[in-house]
Amino acid sequence: MATLLMDFYNAESGVQLTLEWRNEDEYTLGKKFLRSLLGGEVGSSVYEADGVPFYYLRNDRDLDALLDFRRRLREKQ
Repeated sequence: MATLLMDFYNAESGVQLTLEWRNEDEYTLGKKFLRSLLGGEVGSSVYEADGVPFYYLRNDRDLDALLDFRRRLREKQ
């Protein structure tokens, strides 16, 4: 099974992180959530040689919303 990774940078705190999604469904839901949170086509900038999408989070609220979304996804399983 392929590793489903996304890289993030939080502009407010300067924190960089990588999140791994459990499966294709989670990964797809995560991409949809990020599109609604950040607007437009997000994650289209791919800086890594292995093609891991990079997302620019504006602030701590964006990061908190993302982490809360992942927590809720995993509670449903």
